[in-house]
Amino acid sequence: MVKKAAAKKAVEAPKIDDVVVEMAVEVPRKRGRRPNLPFESIPAPKIDDVAVEMAVEVPRKRGRRSNLSSESIPVAKESVPIKKNKKAGNPKTKDIQLVPEPEIEPIEGEEPSQQLALQNASLVDVPQPESHQLHAQVLKEVGADGLPIVFNFDTQCSGGSLCKLIKEFSPEQTAAVEEIGFGGLLSLQLSRKNTQMMYWCIKCFDGVSSLFSISDSKQFEITDYDVYDLFMLPLSELEVEGVKRGRNSTNPDLDLKIKWRKEFGFEEVNAQIPVRLLEDRIKLLTDGGDLFKQLFVFVSFSTFFSPTANRTVDLRLAKALEDPKMIPKYNWCKYVLDVLCEETVKFKNSLLKGKDQKTFGGCVVFLQLVYFQRIKFRNSSGIPDQLPLIQHWTSKMVTDRIHAENANMSALYGSGILEKGKYPISKKFVFVDGQIDLTQIKSI
Repeated sequence: MVKKAAAKKAVEAPKIDDVVVEMAVEVPRKRGRRPNLPFESIPAPKIDDVAVEMAVEVPRKRGRRSNLSSESIPVAKESVPIKKNKKAGNPKTKDIQLVPEPEIEPIEGEEPSQQLALQNASLVDVPQPESHQLHAQVLKEVGADGLPIVFNFDTQCSGGSLCKLIKEFSPEQTAAVEEIGFGGLLSLQLSRKNTQMMYWCIKCFDGVSSLFSISDSKQFEITDYDVYDLFMLPLSELEVEGVKRGRNSTNPDLDLKIKWRKEFGFEEVNAQIPVRLLEDRIKLLTDGGDLFKQLFVFVSFSTFFSPTANRTVDLRLAKALEDPKMIPKYNWCKYVLDVLCEETVKFKNSLLKGKDQKTFGGCVVFLQLVYFQRIKFRNSSGIPDQLPLIQHWTSKMVTDRIHAENANMSALYGSGILEKGKYPISKKFVFVDGQIDLTQIKSI
């Protein structure tokens, strides 16, 4: 026979700061039922006169889940509503004093920018692989010249659109390109650009002296002849005369710009002409006439030799292209190099002033290829030297060369041997009408 339930006895616990901790006492159970343990709240020590209440489990009836009266603990010193379930009554508010985190002591030898100290928050600095740490260290050493490290460097200098355009040329168009002295571009195979080492090339190139310096013992001067070696553009004594800069009201060449804007349906004085409109027009000019020659030079410079940031036509060439018969008589090699030097100086000055300069308007692909030709790296000495040199380079070859040099993390780039006395090749020969005469060698 089951005895009647005995009265619950309270077990006294040691007092902690006048707070009594009560413990649960098991009540004798009836046959076939689990013991009922009435849990009572355990008052906690007071913190700034505020008691933190814990969840209380109410004895449940058969077939029903236990009801938990839970309260959320605020994390700021303000009135915060405390969530309860439906059976716990109306929400209440409490004021909780936030305990400030201790200040983080700086680590000796660590830069201030590397110390991550945020109050009421925690950040985990995940250690990087050893190769990544070494790569970051190399980049810091490269930046010892005062120029910041640019991770998002980009440029519109790409031969992709030219390669696509040239593949669709008719025989007449091909002949017209050769007639104006731009035949070297017909062998262009750089359909994709790789910007991975372009910023390094710009850092090595001095736009004032036109000197490419890898180290004190490894440097070389870049001249008009280097441009000719790669592209075989016309090289002569007659410099390209661009449209003068200045206000439209006083610009004597403004009418030339207006003429080309109207050619493509733009009436606004300062309207910009998208390059794609010229590319579409070129496809229709299969006869290779004067207009085709002008548009081809516009596209070549606006996308490759002196690329614009927004892929619009560079109308500074409008004056030089006014008479198509004069195109092969200009020194286009010098113009390419002058724009490269000007853009390099402007780019570096902007970075040194802390400006967000992430685009580059010169032919940085030219810098890459000159470096590849001048620096022997592994079996790179086997690269042919027949002009134009651009015919020996494909997008895949450029990428493979960059990846091969990237494997040497201790130096990143420039670890090869400088080829002396070989380049520029065209400098050793006589030029006639802007082109090299391989039968006439200059007397030394």
